[in-house]
Amino acid sequence: MKILFVWRKIDHVAGGVERMLTTMMNNMAARGHEVSLLTWDMKGATSYYDMDERITWHKLNVGAPEEKATLIQRFQRMPKVRKAVRQAKPDVIMCFASGIFFSMRIFLAGFSIPMIAAERNAPSRFEYLTGQKKAFNVLRLANNITVQFERYISHYPPFLRPKMSAISNPVKPSARFAEPLGIDGEEKRLLCVARLAFQKNIESLISAYAQIADEFPEWRLDIAGDGEDEHLVAAALKATGREDKISLIGRVKDIESLCLKAHLFCLPSRWEGFPNAVAEAMAHGLPCVGYKGCSGTGDLIQHGKTGLLAEGNGDADTLADALRTLMADGEMRAAMGRAAIEEVKQYHPDKIMDQWEAHFLKIGKK
Repeated sequence: MKILFVWRKIDHVAGGVERMLTTMMNNMAARGHEVSLLTWDMKGATSYYDMDERITWHKLNVGAPEEKATLIQRFQRMPKVRKAVRQAKPDVIMCFASGIFFSMRIFLAGFSIPMIAAERNAPSRFEYLTGQKKAFNVLRLANNITVQFERYISHYPPFLRPKMSAISNPVKPSARFAEPLGIDGEEKRLLCVARLAFQKNIESLISAYAQIADEFPEWRLDIAGDGEDEHLVAAALKATGREDKISLIGRVKDIESLCLKAHLFCLPSRWEGFPNAVAEAMAHGLPCVGYKGCSGTGDLIQHGKTGLLAEGNGDADTLADALRTLMADGEMRAAMGRAAIEEVKQYHPDKIMDQWEAHFLKIGKK
């Protein structure tokens, strides 16, 4: 089968979508499918994540992909997109996010290739963002829409639900595990891995941790990641005066090493689709903390079993309470860490990729 994946930009981007995209493409190529990638990237772009050499990558090379295209650039992109699709001859096209899907639907007017719109965030994002009505209307044009948890489907309009499917992200099992119990008297680490952006709400974690830092002198907080709000996060940290206990360590490719050194994980996001960072931490045996009101995080963490969910969505006080409970109890951390390893086995890559392969074959034959 010939599958074309479409996304805006992967050049040096270490995000969840980019990771999922390359993982899926590599797996489908390894299964013998003919895989192509189309992005808005410039000619010299390279992938942050390893990409199978059998994948054909088409780069539009028209305008900066991270910027809104001008009308002229859109007209320039159209023939390049159509040419790339003619070369790829896909049986099915998978577009990540509704915006990219809509652009492809416009560019490919007259083509009859089935198209999947892969939603990578929960619909609860529209509590913070505009454009809900537009996004839902755009999705009318898709042959199929995928989301990451079955629960999300009920939050879409009834006219979209019949063509929606739920497939979660794959979670790679870990061969090595963290030791969340730790050793008395030795340093312990709370870890957060996230893009420094509005969605991730890192400022609430910094505020929560600053409240309890003095109660736990053996603990420190490491925040790994970069992003467009890095200056805001740095300012929030400086305002607490706790640079001695909280570190912004930047983007780190070897997340496993961070997890193995950590004793607890926290992702304070406002919304998620399927929080890969939480899933990876759980696979390494780390108990996790997040907000109960955060879609994705609240779906993945089982409160009281694999971690704790702070009440609300963004309240630093409730987050501090949840962190305090687990930072004070090593036996609880250890038990929840063991449960977390078992919980994410349901997302084993072989199982999830089997679902995706069957889905591509089903939609591609329509």
